[in-house]
Amino acid sequence: MSLTQEQFLNQILSAKGITHKIRAWQEKSFLKRNELQEYYEDFAHNPSLAVKLSDQKTLLKLIAEINQDNKFSFFYLKSFRYYPFVDHNLDLVILDKKEAFIEQLLQKGFKPYPNLADIREPWKKFYQHPSTSVLLHLHRQVSWNGIIALDKTEVFARCRKTTVQDVEISIPCPEDHFLIMAAHCLFENYYLNLGEILQLNHLLNTGLDFKKIYSYLHQYHWRNGLNLFNNHLASLLKYLDLSPHQLPVSRFYRLNPLVNFPYYLNYIHLLPFYFLKIIQDLLTRPLNIPRQLFTYLFVGPIWQYSWKRFKKIWRKNKEKS
Repeated sequence: MSLTQEQFLNQILSAKGITHKIRAWQEKSFLKRNELQEYYEDFAHNPSLAVKLSDQKTLLKLIAEINQDNKFSFFYLKSFRYYPFVDHNLDLVILDKKEAFIEQLLQKGFKPYPNLADIREPWKKFYQHPSTSVLLHLHRQVSWNGIIALDKTEVFARCRKTTVQDVEISIPCPEDHFLIMAAHCLFENYYLNLGEILQLNHLLNTGLDFKKIYSYLHQYHWRNGLNLFNNHLASLLKYLDLSPHQLPVSRFYRLNPLVNFPYYLNYIHLLPFYFLKIIQDLLTRPLNIPRQLFTYLFVGPIWQYSWKRFKKIWRKNKEKS
């Protein structure tokens, strides 16, 4: 990790114009159930992050051992940030020899981890090893809810090597990392939490090449979706008194005086983009249209957006009471 926990905490708290907002959010529980919560509440005495980091390291080493003799082509995505961060799973995209890779996982002691998400995610499966609480999420495509966002071979060709927890891994280049976070928001989560916004801000600080970024989207037809995402991100950065940098923006949205994180995009505003994407995909990937309709009309508005949002609100109200 490029920053220690203490350095990250100090950096955020000292950022221009953000300290009073963070404290206000804390007082109103706006950071509850957000992965940054552990950095602000009982930070010095919270052992949970250390345990999670240890489990993450265990999983990384297990995958490295499998790859040592077999030389599979894969990369991790969406799992690492510039500050100490551990998700409940590691997302790994395998390029080829998927069946052989799964066989090696099983021989190593991994077992399939059934999950309801398998219904809406046709190219992904969870696997669990008894020595770690962090799951492996195996991807066959760079996709969310069955919608391919980027060419995995091209992403792999642009990957860079880095070391995480003493293990050398391949991760997407900054431009692809930005696109992956945008696609995850547009096609699956429909929201941005504070940690994601700060990570996106960090990527913008590296000096992204947006001509390259838009060229990567040509065959997958979600340029309009990225424009919409950029507008929301720029509005949130401005709200946090952080610069939108070179982010291409066509409009800023007026936000509430206190934004409730995670920040949800309005699903109705996404529908014109989805409709246009379907029209464009009719010529290039017509076989994927039924999956897109299933996602846009059922998975998105009912399963992912309404139900998950209801659960988050219910949890917040329960914590407040």
